[in-house]
Amino acid sequence: MFTALGLPGTFRLQLFTAEGTRPVAVATQVSGAEGVSLMNGVEKFAGAVWERHGPIQDQPPIWVEGRLRPQGSFDETRSSG
Repeated sequence: MFTALGLPGTFRLQLFTAEGTRPVAVATQVSGAEGVSLMNGVEKFAGAVWERHGPIQDQPPIWVEGRLRPQGSFDETRSSG
């Protein structure tokens, strides 16, 4: 579980890295979870991931996020890069 300092909310983070490529951050969060949603906190969450896990990278990780319904199926997925 990943949290960003000063921003309430958590999400599951999977970070994929390979030599010579941009990292890919996959963030998933359950809809209705307490705290800030991925959609509303994306800039701060993505910035915290970059700062914590790739501070020497020239570019931020490619960001993929998904929201899980409480029943466990995907409700929405979006990406940016």
